[in-house]
Amino acid sequence: MPGGECLDSGKSKRTMLLLYCSSLVSSSSILNSLIAHSSHLKHIHQTHAFMLLRAFDTDNLHLSRFINACSSLGFYSYAYSLFTSITHAPDIYLYNNIIKALSSSPTHPKASIFLYNNIQLASLRPDSYSFPFVLKAVTRFSSIQTGRQLHSQSIRFGLHSNLHVLTAFVQMYASFGSGCISDARKLFDGMSISSGEVALWNAMLNGIQEVLSKINRQLLLSQHFEKESDALLDLG
Repeated sequence: MPGGECLDSGKSKRTMLLLYCSSLVSSSSILNSLIAHSSHLKHIHQTHAFMLLRAFDTDNLHLSRFINACSSLGFYSYAYSLFTSITHAPDIYLYNNIIKALSSSPTHPKASIFLYNNIQLASLRPDSYSFPFVLKAVTRFSSIQTGRQLHSQSIRFGLHSNLHVLTAFVQMYASFGSGCISDARKLFDGMSISSGEVALWNAMLNGIQEVLSKINRQLLLSQHFEKESDALLDLG
């Protein structure tokens, strides 16, 4: 009967759709397991091959997890190469993950700054995670000019008062030493800060402690040279 054929056809399509969805869920679970159990470069290659086979290389969420796995194992170059080879548009989540990964890299930290600059070229907006990640690389290079430019951008995007962003900038300025500790203090004093915001307090206190330690070391070194100079004069 025609109606029965249509009904059977509809059931068949639904069955195929369910089987297809089930295969996707299964593949996703397998990928998550592969990522979680990767511990060598060989595992990374196998996981990447599986992603290509199942077309997960176009999924920003799975790519982000894979990039995190690569960076946690120290395969920063692989993560960078993977990101630069994708053919679809990355979202801000994927950008943040590759920036975070490369900011810890011993060989590619400047690439994280380059990729941060690409965010706006991709018609995306940095968020409250973008700044703390890229500032880690800026701090490693003690690039005050770049840091100030990023600070201006955070104001332009309305993120300068976000607690995580503010803490990252306080840490950055404090890490630059006595020349920028006043900038860190100005940011700190400008916020309505509760005693529970431990990370921000620690950032400010650690910065001050580092500056004082450096001053103390310089004083001790100066006193040492003065004593040596006096001793030489006595011998003369």
